[in-house]
Amino acid sequence: MSQVQPRFDPDNPKYICCCCCHVTTGAKILASLSTIGVVFFVIAFCYGISLLGEVDPRTDKGHEDYNVLVFMGISLIIGTAVIGCLWYGLIKEREGFLIPMIVCSVISLFLTCLRGFFLFFSENTQNAGDKYIGPLFGWVCSIALQYWYFSIYKNAYDYIMHKRWSPLGDYGHSRQSEKEYIAEPKETAEA
Repeated sequence: MSQVQPRFDPDNPKYICCCCCHVTTGAKILASLSTIGVVFFVIAFCYGISLLGEVDPRTDKGHEDYNVLVFMGISLIIGTAVIGCLWYGLIKEREGFLIPMIVCSVISLFLTCLRGFFLFFSENTQNAGDKYIGPLFGWVCSIALQYWYFSIYKNAYDYIMHKRWSPLGDYGHSRQSEKEYIAEPKETAEA
């Protein structure tokens, strides 16, 4: 018994993310915001380099500044590569290029949960009472927002994958490997 693959429907409600916006549009909006964030990060990195002073060997002051700038530089390189992959995947509709952003979203979500867990169960929080209600609320909102971003990227990945691998004849999308090329003999002029 063979399975029949359902037709690809680009207007399926699972491909709508927010404000009746399609997931690819939502992912492009998030990619734009992330690109703006990377630009601000570049500005902060350049400003940090301009403020960098000399390391005093007697007091060993200044090493922390270098460590922060090295971390910022590595983060900038990785972030730029991930955003570049995201844009390429969204523009060329290649689902594999969305995977780095999905992985970064999962890592960010995990680290946010871990940070909130330690904040919630720390000794200072238990003793302070109402003082930590605001940060805990911010932590819950941060988790919800990051999960929402993750779901938009994941749904955009699913949309592009289903669109690319839909059977022939569905909305004109076909895989390159399934196209047939037929060579026809060229008519020659007879004298």
